[in-house]
Amino acid sequence: MQRSKLVLVIFGISSIILLAGLAYFIGEYEKPVTRKDGALYMMSSLSELLEIHILENGAYPTVEQGLNSLVQLKQTKYKNIKILLNDPWGEKFHYDTFSDAGRNCYFIWSKHLGKSEGITNCRK
Repeated sequence: MQRSKLVLVIFGISSIILLAGLAYFIGEYEKPVTRKDGALYMMSSLSELLEIHILENGAYPTVEQGLNSLVQLKQTKYKNIKILLNDPWGEKFHYDTFSDAGRNCYFIWSKHLGKSEGITNCRK
């Protein structure tokens, strides 16, 4: 009788520790992704595509060409680039070019996050 109580106590403690560990890991890995997180990831992907564009074409797209010109890229890991052109709120990302100490630079931002959250390949 004593031995069976000890086994039950050990089993109960082990179960509590296991459940607590699972709860911790589930809580740690199932954090919701916000629209802001999605937009930042998408802008980072667009930045990567702009670097591929300069390798394939010798220059970044003009403002007139815009980010739509990325759809024509040959070497890319993205299957549907058109999805990346709109932010998580459904509006087009803004794209601009500028020169910084002789370097050609670009700037991508979302209207919903503002220019302060945008991505550039040069210092602003």
